[in-house]
Amino acid sequence: MYNTYVSRCGSVIFDFARGEIIFERAGTLSETMHLESMKIKMSEITAIELAQPTFSKLGGFQLIVNGVRYVSSTGQDMTQFAITKKSEFPAMQWDLGQIVMANGLGGFYDMNSVNAPKVLYQNVDPDVVYSFVNNTGSSLKVYKDYLVITHTGVLNYLSKNGLKGNKRFNFSSITAIECRKATTMAAGYLQFSIFGSDRSGGLNAAAGDENSILFDATNNNLIQEIVDYIERRRQEINQPQAPVVQQIVQQTSVADELKKFKELLDMGAITQEEYDAQKKRLLGM
Repeated sequence: MYNTYVSRCGSVIFDFARGEIIFERAGTLSETMHLESMKIKMSEITAIELAQPTFSKLGGFQLIVNGVRYVSSTGQDMTQFAITKKSEFPAMQWDLGQIVMANGLGGFYDMNSVNAPKVLYQNVDPDVVYSFVNNTGSSLKVYKDYLVITHTGVLNYLSKNGLKGNKRFNFSSITAIECRKATTMAAGYLQFSIFGSDRSGGLNAAAGDENSILFDATNNNLIQEIVDYIERRRQEINQPQAPVVQQIVQQTSVADELKKFKELLDMGAITQEEYDAQKKRLLGM
């Protein structure tokens, strides 16, 4: 059983069969507020704030999860939701009431009151080695063999001539990495070049380049650590495998030689002693 409600920032799904509330964020408004799609386990909800609809305002709710209020990098409440149609509010309140009773919460809190401390929401992906989000809505996620750059928000839309979604860069296809540290007066930038692309340097160029991400001086060490990791992985991925190949060839050659001497032995062309001597020589015995 699940019920879905829609807002200007996407939709929310109450999946009672799985015991989850799923926020599907979509649209320019959601990107501007840096809201992400997320799943909340109903069993982890410790309080629910509710706002009744009025003549001038839509009704909505806010979830408190494990005693904290999740916010985005811009301070927007991540689990806040306002319905589009006021007529849907009674059904949504009934769904929320099922969680209140199941978790023994006692009732609803006033959504206009501060009922829990705020913490920055971080979408934890076990496959992500490094994750970085700047204050313009750009993010960088580094995996074992590739990285993903995402640009959201109005500022990025204007500076980069529109947003083109996620961009994935396999480490094996990266031809150059340019990293300029930030100062107290100017932002730093991390810029990637791949096969078939020609990147021009400089901060102004990087600000309008979808293959780059800006950062401030507080993140210099983190960005340098990310660069070092990518460079190390590129070398590991691209390094020649000659030693392994050579070892296989050598093993094959020894086997072939032994086979030849065994055939000579079987033919009576050489004695057992001569075969044993050649075998010891080839095997280094």
